[in-house]
Amino acid sequence: MEKHLLILLASGRSSRMEMEIPKQYQKIKGKYLLEYSLQTFQSHEKIDEIVLVTLENYVDLLKKELMPLYSKLKAIIPGQNERYGSVYEGIQYFASRYDKKAKVLIHDSARALVSHSIISEAVKALETFPAVTVASAFEDTPLEMKEGDILEKTLDRNRYLACQTPQGFLFHQIKEAHELFKKMPKEGVSDDTSIYRLAFPKEKIVIVKGSPLNFKITYPHQLSFFKNFIQETHEKTVDSEKKVFHNNDNKRS
Repeated sequence: MEKHLLILLASGRSSRMEMEIPKQYQKIKGKYLLEYSLQTFQSHEKIDEIVLVTLENYVDLLKKELMPLYSKLKAIIPGQNERYGSVYEGIQYFASRYDKKAKVLIHDSARALVSHSIISEAVKALETFPAVTVASAFEDTPLEMKEGDILEKTLDRNRYLACQTPQGFLFHQIKEAHELFKKMPKEGVSDDTSIYRLAFPKEKIVIVKGSPLNFKITYPHQLSFFKNFIQETHEKTVDSEKKVFHNNDNKRS
C-alpha cells in the first residue's frame, strides 16, 4: 500500500528571533509552537507516518512529551546545522522501510498555520506529478536589488510567487536527489525543489496555491501575530461552546 510520509523540521536555532529558547519550543496556549503544524498533519487522513527532526538537546524531552500524544509520530531525531542536512536525516530514517511505493512531504514547523486544504492539494498533486511545492502570490511588488541596497529592477509580481511548504516528492527521487547534493557545492539552495531539480532537471514540479496564513514565523512580530491569532481563535471557540451550552441548558428548562 502506498504511504504518505512527513518530515517535520524543527531544528532551526531562531537566530533572527534573538531568543534564549528557539521559537519552535515556545509554549503558546499550553502547546509548543511546533505542535500546531504537527497536530494538523496528525489529524489529516492521508498522512500515515511522521518523523520530527529537531535540535539534539530537545530530543529526549520531546520524545517524553509528544510521542504519547501523536500516534503518527514514529520518531524524533536530531537534525544538522543546515536545513538540507536535517531533511537528509529525515529521509534516512524512512529509507530503511520505504522507497518507490512512498511519497513524502517536507514541512517547516515554523509554518504553524498550515491547513488541511493545503495538505490535501499537495497530496492530490503527487498523484499526477513527481514533485510539488506550495506557493502564494506576493502582496507587494517584488524588487531585485544589487550590492549596497541599490534597486536593480522592479519585478512583475504576476510572474513570481513566494515559496512555502509543504513540498512533496516521490520518496525514492528526493532520496536520490539529496544523495547527489551531498557531493555538490551548497551555494544557492534554500529549499528541496532546488535540490530536486539538480537530479531531475526535466521533471515537472507543480505548484499548488498556498495561503498568507501559511507564513513562516521568522521574526518577533510574526510570533506576536501568531500568538494573538491563537488567542483570538481560542476565545471564539470558548464563546461558541458557551453559547451551545447555554442553548442546550435553555432547552432542558
